[in-house]
Amino acid sequence: MQISWIENKRARKDWAAGFRHRNQELILRKPENTSAARSFAFNKTAVVVLFNNFERVMLRSKFTPDRIVNLDETDINTVLPTPKVLAEKKQRQVGQIVSAERGELVTFCGIVTATGAALPPVYIFLRVHFEGAPQGSLGLEIRSGWLTAELYIQVLQHIQRQISCTKDNPILIICDNHESHISIEVVNYCRNNDSDSSENELLKLSDNDDNEKSDEGGGEELDIPKSEI
Repeated sequence: MQISWIENKRARKDWAAGFRHRNQELILRKPENTSAARSFAFNKTAVVVLFNNFERVMLRSKFTPDRIVNLDETDINTVLPTPKVLAEKKQRQVGQIVSAERGELVTFCGIVTATGAALPPVYIFLRVHFEGAPQGSLGLEIRSGWLTAELYIQVLQHIQRQISCTKDNPILIICDNHESHISIEVVNYCRNNDSDSSENELLKLSDNDDNEKSDEGGGEELDIPKSEI
Protein backbone atom coordinates (compact mmCIF):
# COMPACT_ATOMS: atom_id res chain seq x y z
CA MET A 1 0.00 0.00 0.00
CA GLN A 2 1.32 3.41 -0.93
CA ILE A 3 2.33 5.78 1.87
CA SER A 4 0.15 8.58 0.47
CA TRP A 5 -2.90 6.34 0.89
CA ILE A 6 -2.15 5.95 4.59
CA GLU A 7 -1.41 9.63 5.12
CA ASN A 8 -4.40 10.97 3.19
CA LYS A 9 -6.66 7.98 3.95
CA ARG A 10 -7.77 7.82 0.33
CA ALA A 11 -6.53 6.65 -3.05
CA ARG A 12 -5.09 9.02 -5.64
CA LYS A 13 -6.81 10.11 -8.84
CA ASP A 14 -4.54 7.95 -10.99
CA TRP A 15 -5.69 4.84 -9.11
CA ALA A 16 -9.35 5.84 -9.61
CA ALA A 17 -8.72 6.36 -13.33
CA GLY A 18 -7.01 2.97 -13.57
CA PHE A 19 -9.84 1.30 -11.65
CA ARG A 20 -12.43 2.69 -14.08
CA HIS A 21 -10.26 1.61 -17.02
CA ARG A 22 -10.07 -1.95 -15.65
CA ASN A 23 -13.83 -2.06 -15.02
CA GLN A 24 -15.43 -0.79 -18.21
CA GLU A 25 -18.89 -1.90 -17.05
CA LEU A 26 -18.90 0.84 -14.41
CA ILE A 27 -20.10 4.34 -15.27
CA LEU A 28 -20.20 7.58 -13.31
CA ARG A 29 -23.82 8.48 -12.64
CA LYS A 30 -25.53 11.35 -10.87
CA PRO A 31 -27.85 9.88 -8.18
CA GLU A 32 -31.48 10.93 -7.95
CA ASN A 33 -32.47 12.49 -4.65
CA THR A 34 -34.82 10.31 -2.59
CA SER A 35 -36.03 11.37 0.83
CA ALA A 36 -35.39 9.14 3.83
CA ALA A 37 -39.14 8.88 4.54
CA ARG A 38 -39.83 7.61 1.05
CA SER A 39 -36.93 5.16 1.21
CA PHE A 40 -38.00 3.75 4.58
CA ALA A 41 -41.61 3.36 3.40
CA PHE A 42 -40.50 1.02 0.61
CA ASN A 43 -39.97 -2.26 2.44
CA LYS A 44 -41.15 -5.86 2.31
CA THR A 45 -44.07 -5.26 4.68
CA ALA A 46 -45.36 -2.34 2.62
CA VAL A 47 -45.12 -4.28 -0.64
CA VAL A 48 -46.91 -7.32 0.84
CA VAL A 49 -49.74 -5.14 2.19
CA LEU A 50 -50.08 -3.40 -1.17
CA PHE A 51 -50.39 -6.60 -3.18
CA ASN A 52 -52.72 -8.19 -0.62
CA ASN A 53 -55.06 -5.22 -0.95
CA PHE A 54 -54.73 -5.33 -4.73
CA GLU A 55 -55.60 -9.04 -4.75
CA ARG A 56 -58.64 -8.45 -2.54
CA VAL A 57 -59.90 -5.69 -4.84
CA MET A 58 -59.35 -7.83 -7.95
CA LEU A 59 -61.16 -10.83 -6.47
CA ARG A 60 -64.11 -8.66 -5.53
CA SER A 61 -64.51 -6.70 -8.75
CA LYS A 62 -62.51 -8.73 -11.33
CA PHE A 63 -61.18 -5.74 -13.27
CA THR A 64 -59.89 -6.38 -16.76
CA PRO A 65 -56.59 -4.68 -17.75
CA ASP A 66 -58.37 -1.99 -19.75
CA ARG A 67 -60.33 -1.01 -16.60
CA ILE A 68 -57.22 -0.52 -14.43
CA VAL A 69 -55.93 3.05 -14.56
CA ASN A 70 -52.70 4.42 -13.11
CA LEU A 71 -51.97 8.12 -12.83
CA ASP A 72 -49.09 10.17 -11.52
CA GLU A 73 -47.85 13.73 -11.74
CA THR A 74 -44.49 15.24 -12.52
CA ASP A 75 -43.30 18.81 -12.68
CA ILE A 76 -41.92 20.39 -15.85
CA ASN A 77 -40.00 23.66 -15.92
CA THR A 78 -40.36 25.95 -18.92
CA VAL A 79 -36.63 26.81 -18.82
CA LEU A 80 -34.55 23.76 -19.70
CA PRO A 81 -31.26 22.95 -17.93
CA THR A 82 -28.23 24.66 -19.42
CA PRO A 83 -26.16 22.27 -21.58
CA LYS A 84 -22.36 22.29 -21.70
CA VAL A 85 -20.81 24.05 -24.70
CA LEU A 86 -17.30 24.45 -26.09
CA ALA A 87 -15.64 27.82 -25.48
CA GLU A 88 -12.18 29.34 -25.37
CA LYS A 89 -10.32 29.00 -22.09
CA LYS A 90 -9.73 32.74 -21.83
CA GLN A 91 -13.45 33.48 -22.14
CA ARG A 92 -14.74 34.24 -18.65
CA GLN A 93 -18.47 33.95 -19.26
CA VAL A 94 -20.60 31.99 -21.72
CA GLY A 95 -24.22 33.05 -22.16
CA GLN A 96 -27.34 31.40 -23.49
CA ILE A 97 -30.65 32.96 -24.52
CA VAL A 98 -33.67 31.47 -22.73
CA SER A 99 -37.34 32.39 -22.56
CA ALA A 100 -36.93 33.66 -18.99
CA GLU A 101 -34.29 33.73 -16.28
CA ARG A 102 -36.56 31.71 -14.03
CA GLY A 103 -38.88 29.11 -15.47
CA GLU A 104 -42.55 28.61 -14.67
CA LEU A 105 -43.80 25.38 -13.18
CA VAL A 106 -46.11 23.18 -15.24
CA THR A 107 -47.53 20.01 -13.67
CA PHE A 108 -48.08 17.10 -16.04
CA CYS A 109 -50.46 14.31 -15.02
CA GLY A 110 -50.00 11.14 -17.06
CA ILE A 111 -52.81 8.58 -17.20
CA VAL A 112 -52.39 5.06 -18.59
CA THR A 113 -54.26 1.76 -18.41
CA ALA A 114 -52.78 -1.66 -17.66
CA THR A 115 -53.00 -2.46 -21.38
CA GLY A 116 -50.53 0.35 -22.11
CA ALA A 117 -53.12 2.69 -23.61
CA ALA A 118 -52.45 6.33 -22.74
CA LEU A 119 -55.32 8.68 -22.04
CA PRO A 120 -55.04 12.37 -22.97
CA PRO A 121 -52.94 13.94 -20.21
CA VAL A 122 -53.76 16.76 -17.83
CA TYR A 123 -51.69 19.96 -17.70
CA ILE A 124 -51.78 22.39 -14.79
CA PHE A 125 -50.59 25.87 -15.73
CA LEU A 126 -50.20 29.23 -14.08
CA ARG A 127 -52.26 30.76 -16.89
CA VAL A 128 -55.66 30.05 -18.39
CA HIS A 129 -54.88 29.87 -22.12
CA PHE A 130 -52.63 27.25 -23.68
CA GLU A 131 -52.28 25.70 -27.11
CA GLY A 132 -50.39 22.91 -28.83
CA ALA A 133 -51.32 20.16 -26.36
CA PRO A 134 -52.42 16.70 -27.57
CA GLN A 135 -56.04 16.54 -28.67
CA GLY A 136 -58.40 15.75 -25.80
CA SER A 137 -55.98 17.00 -23.14
CA LEU A 138 -57.31 18.82 -20.10
CA GLY A 139 -55.78 22.15 -19.16
CA LEU A 140 -56.26 23.48 -15.64
CA GLU A 141 -55.16 26.80 -14.19
CA ILE A 142 -53.90 27.61 -10.73
CA ARG A 143 -51.39 30.19 -9.55
CA SER A 144 -49.11 27.70 -7.77
CA GLY A 145 -48.99 25.26 -10.68
CA TRP A 146 -49.52 22.31 -8.31
CA LEU A 147 -52.37 19.80 -8.28
CA THR A 148 -54.96 20.46 -5.56
CA ALA A 149 -57.98 18.51 -4.30
CA GLU A 150 -60.34 20.77 -6.26
CA LEU A 151 -58.39 20.24 -9.48
CA TYR A 152 -58.10 16.50 -8.83
CA ILE A 153 -61.88 16.21 -8.97
CA GLN A 154 -61.70 17.66 -12.48
CA VAL A 155 -59.03 15.07 -13.28
CA LEU A 156 -61.44 12.31 -12.19
CA GLN A 157 -64.16 13.84 -14.35
CA HIS A 158 -61.68 13.89 -17.25
CA ILE A 159 -60.99 10.18 -16.77
CA GLN A 160 -64.72 9.44 -16.68
CA ARG A 161 -65.19 11.25 -19.98
CA GLN A 162 -62.38 9.28 -21.59
CA ILE A 163 -63.41 5.90 -20.17
CA SER A 164 -67.12 5.12 -20.23
CA CYS A 165 -67.40 3.76 -16.70
CA THR A 166 -70.65 2.93 -14.94
CA LYS A 167 -71.73 1.01 -11.86
CA ASP A 168 -71.98 -2.12 -13.98
CA ASN A 169 -68.57 -1.48 -15.56
CA PRO A 170 -66.37 0.27 -12.96
CA ILE A 171 -62.68 1.09 -13.14
CA LEU A 172 -59.79 0.78 -10.69
CA ILE A 173 -57.66 3.90 -10.21
CA ILE A 174 -54.20 3.34 -8.73
CA CYS A 175 -52.38 6.40 -7.39
CA ASP A 176 -50.15 7.53 -4.55
CA ASN A 177 -51.40 8.98 -1.28
CA HIS A 178 -50.85 12.64 -2.07
CA GLU A 179 -53.25 14.76 -0.04
CA SER A 180 -55.04 15.91 -3.21
CA HIS A 181 -55.84 12.28 -4.11
CA ILE A 182 -57.48 11.26 -0.84
CA SER A 183 -58.93 14.52 0.44
CA ILE A 184 -62.39 14.86 1.95
CA GLU A 185 -63.47 16.77 -1.18
CA VAL A 186 -62.63 13.75 -3.32
CA VAL A 187 -64.48 11.41 -0.93
CA ASN A 188 -67.57 13.63 -0.97
CA TYR A 189 -67.44 13.84 -4.74
CA CYS A 190 -67.45 10.05 -4.94
CA ARG A 191 -70.33 9.71 -2.53
CA ASN A 192 -72.42 12.28 -4.38
CA ASN A 193 -71.89 10.79 -7.83
CA ASP A 194 -73.40 7.33 -7.64
CA SER A 195 -76.02 7.84 -10.37
CA ASP A 196 -74.59 9.00 -13.69
CA SER A 197 -70.92 8.89 -12.65
CA SER A 198 -68.70 5.87 -12.28
CA GLU A 199 -68.46 3.63 -9.26
CA ASN A 200 -64.71 3.45 -9.03
CA GLU A 201 -62.15 1.85 -6.77
CA LEU A 202 -58.96 3.49 -5.58
CA LEU A 203 -55.94 1.55 -4.42
CA LYS A 204 -53.44 3.80 -2.67
CA LEU A 205 -49.79 3.01 -3.25
CA SER A 206 -47.09 3.19 -0.59
CA ASP A 207 -46.70 6.52 1.16
CA ASN A 208 -44.55 9.13 -0.51
CA ASP A 209 -42.44 11.82 1.06
CA ASP A 210 -45.17 14.47 0.91
CA ASN A 211 -47.44 12.88 3.50
CA GLU A 212 -47.36 11.16 6.85
CA LYS A 213 -46.94 7.40 6.85
CA SER A 214 -49.98 5.20 7.48
CA ASP A 215 -50.10 2.71 10.32
CA GLU A 216 -49.51 -0.18 7.95
CA GLY A 217 -46.79 1.62 6.03
CA GLY A 218 -47.91 0.26 2.69
CA GLY A 219 -50.75 0.18 0.21
CA GLU A 220 -54.14 0.91 1.64
CA GLU A 221 -57.56 0.13 0.23
CA LEU A 222 -59.91 3.02 0.86
CA ASP A 223 -63.40 1.81 1.73
CA ILE A 224 -65.75 4.59 0.64
CA PRO A 225 -69.49 3.91 0.44
CA LYS A 226 -71.36 4.06 -2.89
CA SER A 227 -68.51 5.27 -5.08
CA GLU A 228 -64.96 4.33 -4.22
CA ILE A 229 -62.34 6.35 -6.01
